[in-house]
Amino acid sequence: MHRHYCEMSFSLKLVLSPTLSINIIFAHSRLLSKYTNVIMIHLRDATAADFNLAFEIKKASIKPYIEKIWGWDEHVQLGFHARYFKPEQTKILVDEQGNGIGLLVVTEIEKTIYINNILIVSSAQGKGIGTFVLSEFVTQAKLSRKCIKLQVFKINHRAKALYKKLGFKTTNQTELHAHMEFRWP
Repeated sequence: MHRHYCEMSFSLKLVLSPTLSINIIFAHSRLLSKYTNVIMIHLRDATAADFNLAFEIKKASIKPYIEKIWGWDEHVQLGFHARYFKPEQTKILVDEQGNGIGLLVVTEIEKTIYINNILIVSSAQGKGIGTFVLSEFVTQAKLSRKCIKLQVFKINHRAKALYKKLGFKTTNQTELHAHMEFRWP
């Protein structure tokens, strides 16, 4: 088995609200059991023109979970997307070829940061992108003494494991979701 050294890097300034701004400089190195290219990621504000792109990102990231829970009905899911897509609250993660590989929807209310959505397309998962972005939110929460709240499908074991690794605790559960929270000590 050949092991390759991979360095991924990106930088961005994420302005979420007048009081919440995160400067991200991503320089993550790790030894991988298979070859992975260097990844340069940019984050940009979504526009109304990103409606279809955001829907495709959702399909390429959470469709397997929705299929297991309710079954995937394209028309129904497109209706939900039309109702809930808010470009003014959405950031698009773009790779160096200009492909949309993820989206991020975050709001801040008083002392709480709500990660409403962090979706990475399956082909870009497992490369440290989500881990790094979430780690930056955790750092910001510690510095500003804010908590972070999110919810995740209970069947999304991979995401739940990542959140737990980063210090999130399950605070409540519904039939379908685990509500998780990060609080600084």
